[in-house]
Amino acid sequence: MRVEWRRGIRNYYFILMVAVNILNVLLGYILLTTIDKVEKVTFLNLCESVYTVYTQFGTLLFSSIIIMQFYNDYKEKNVVFYISQKRNAITYFFSKFFVVLSGTIAGTLFSTLLICIPYGELSWIPVLFFKLEAVMVYYSIIMSTIGFLFENFLVGFFINFFAWIIGIVVSDISVGFEMFAYYDASSTDYAKFVEFLDGKKYILKYLTYVGFNYCFNMAVFAVCILLIFILRKRWLKNGI
Repeated sequence: MRVEWRRGIRNYYFILMVAVNILNVLLGYILLTTIDKVEKVTFLNLCESVYTVYTQFGTLLFSSIIIMQFYNDYKEKNVVFYISQKRNAITYFFSKFFVVLSGTIAGTLFSTLLICIPYGELSWIPVLFFKLEAVMVYYSIIMSTIGFLFENFLVGFFINFFAWIIGIVVSDISVGFEMFAYYDASSTDYAKFVEFLDGKKYILKYLTYVGFNYCFNMAVFAVCILLIFILRKRWLKNGI
């Protein structure tokens, strides 16, 4: 794990993740002032707009950074090194995933502080952080899995992009298919977040449905781990 942390620091992963999260806040503000023509941006306006950026543009903004963590190993043929350290495909994935997840936590914390501190809304920090991080955990799972499975960076990037588009299309068929675009702005989950910001949902109900977000993420993670176990031989093929 220490090796992965050093690699993450050396290849500027943590800096890039924090920078892109901060960029999300700036984009959220710009969307309000330029497209929505909001003259005075309120705290709740900014929360909704930034969350929209995370859910609508996150696939494009974060996928390259996360997939690159795996692509670098495959490009440099580092799998031999991991084998010499008595690693296998599963332990390799877990070590990379937790470093990826650590970067999202740092980035989400920075963006949350950037939203809350200027407005003096410090009590909102844990509330907003856990909601934004739920989205980032989902991205970390999906993008790390794709990065693990595909040796070519461009292939992984476009598969992730097309999977996102297809998920949105499928989710429009019926409410029962919303799981394929769970965090999209057209989903029930997004609508519940907006209701909370509008004061139509109390904090207890909010925390309950955020808890469902993490339960959903855990279910997706279990499916992805199963997929990685089945296709674990691709690790050797990709990296040797």
